[in-house]
Amino acid sequence: MKKFELNDLFQLKGSQLLDMGKIKFKYFLAFAWVFFASGLFVDAYGSNKDPGSSANVVMKVQELSDRCWNNREKDPELAIDLATEGIQLARAHELKDELAQLYNYSGVINLHYLHKPQSSLVFFNNALNLALQTKDSVQIAYVYNNLGDAFYLTGNVALAGEYSKKSLGIFKRLDHKMGIAYGLINLGQVGRFNENYAASLDYFFRAIQIRSHIEDSLGFASAHLEVAQTYLAMNRKQDAMDYFLKSWKLHRELDNKRYMALSLQGIGDVFFQTGKNEAAMVYYQKALNINMERNYPTGIIQSQVGMARIFGKTGYPQKGEALLETAFQEAGKNKLSRELMEILQAKADFYSDTREYQKALESYQQYVSVYDSIYSEMQYQTMQEIKNRFKLSEDLNRINENLKKEHRVQFFAFVVIFLLLLVVAVFIVLFRIKRKLNARLQESNRAKDQIFSIVSHDLINPFNALFGASDLLELDLKEGNLEEAEKNRRVIHRTVTETFKLLNNILYWARSQQNKLVVSPVEFDLSQLIEEIQSLSENQAYSKKITIETHVSSPLLVRADKNLVRIVLNNFLSNAIKFTPEKGIIQIFTQIEEDYVKVSVKDNGVGIAKEKLPKLFQASEIDSTTGTNQEAGTGLGLMVCKEFIDRQGGEVGARSVKGYGSVFYFTLPTKENE
Repeated sequence: MKKFELNDLFQLKGSQLLDMGKIKFKYFLAFAWVFFASGLFVDAYGSNKDPGSSANVVMKVQELSDRCWNNREKDPELAIDLATEGIQLARAHELKDELAQLYNYSGVINLHYLHKPQSSLVFFNNALNLALQTKDSVQIAYVYNNLGDAFYLTGNVALAGEYSKKSLGIFKRLDHKMGIAYGLINLGQVGRFNENYAASLDYFFRAIQIRSHIEDSLGFASAHLEVAQTYLAMNRKQDAMDYFLKSWKLHRELDNKRYMALSLQGIGDVFFQTGKNEAAMVYYQKALNINMERNYPTGIIQSQVGMARIFGKTGYPQKGEALLETAFQEAGKNKLSRELMEILQAKADFYSDTREYQKALESYQQYVSVYDSIYSEMQYQTMQEIKNRFKLSEDLNRINENLKKEHRVQFFAFVVIFLLLLVVAVFIVLFRIKRKLNARLQESNRAKDQIFSIVSHDLINPFNALFGASDLLELDLKEGNLEEAEKNRRVIHRTVTETFKLLNNILYWARSQQNKLVVSPVEFDLSQLIEEIQSLSENQAYSKKITIETHVSSPLLVRADKNLVRIVLNNFLSNAIKFTPEKGIIQIFTQIEEDYVKVSVKDNGVGIAKEKLPKLFQASEIDSTTGTNQEAGTGLGLMVCKEFIDRQGGEVGARSVKGYGSVFYFTLPTKENE
């Protein structure tokens, strides 16, 4: 097992779902949400927060905390009562951050305002334990700083220095200016005790600079007092006097009685050391009056010691001796080790001044005895502190282990919930896909039913016409009526042509529906294909005396399936002839737009109603419409055209005004957009 040393203690770190049982998604999702919120994700410290731990409770605790801190100087007893109320409320609702702060405040009040250093250590240790658990770095640093204060005031300068360094290190990492200043002040006090005056002054002046920058007027004033006391320890009396006067003036403006008394005490010390006993007595008395009014034991003792020394030098030894004895009893009662040592030192000096050397020797011997006792107590205190830190380390390790277990539970709970939600998401996606597929299937079935209905009707009618025309043709030939025979021949030819086109469209549509339609793009001149389709359509147009005009760029290279484009052009032009009255005009245009070529077929025929335009190319809206000369039609051709152009990366569309004609167009990629 590793040896635990003193330095180690400062290294602690703190609808339906696919028809499967007809489970509704909303209930499944509700279940998942309840499971998520049910408590698997417990809070980071082992249990769910009490429902009462609301914003109002937090605000109430914070209010008590603020009132406690604001009353620490004026009414420390009230401040402690407020802290106790806040601690009880914070405990009941497991507000660990607020609880740590209240423990810290209670420790400061006990230490500096109620003068109970031992009680303060209990509060500081509780605050440290909670701050380490919650990983509140600021609170941890303040606890370390306050522990440094406590150990300094009880005479354990070694521990005071270690805690002050630890505090300053954390505050520097956080760039916490106020905290840095506190740490510097503590280290300055330790340096002064160890007679390292240069380092001590450097700490204090750096604190003054920071507190001036952050406008901390109270801290700024108290740092001047520390400088003054350091100069006095260095025997630089004039510098000490200047800073004591600055300190007194600054604290008087702030109405800070405690530090006013300390400043007056310092001024009295300077006068005493310069032999101005009457002036010194005046300032000691002023300081004593304030200290007694504020019940500040350390200040009372210091004033009494100063006054006793003056009595010793001015021929009033009995008064001086009585004051020293009173001071000694006060220090013992409040367990002020450092003050006990100072009183015994002052006694030895006092008896030397009154030439009572035997008593001086006895006081010195008592000083040594108390020093040994205090040193032993400090060793015990240090060992106890090591023990406390070791126990705290074990507690933290146990807490960390519990947190790890809880985090594992939370992780597995998260995984389970994530998987549940993933399953729900998958089922939702599958349900939506199925619903879309069902909708498409239903639409396809409707379209097929409609197509077969139209096809069966429109295939039967041409054959009826063929039977009738062929009978008439046979009769005309027997009678030698060649003119009528020619008319019936043309009827037979037109009927066969239209029927062939219909069968061709059905064949290609069937292939596309079975994914057997193979698109074979090649490079060809679209202008030549347009001329070819125009030539083939001349006879159909001639029968209705329709003029076909072309406005086509040549050459016009595209990359597409030539046969499929031929079918599209043939359908567009055939439809234009069908729905254009006699002596009408049909125009074919081409236009290059960026990487595509646009082909438009314009007629001045009957046009199309506005509400029918969006549905022209939909399978579910196929309609059989006769032409201006009662030409048969199924509407199947437009659907086939859209299918063929879509397969080649183009677009189809139409514009029309009822009674004024129509424009049908499609686009194809050019050679460069290969």
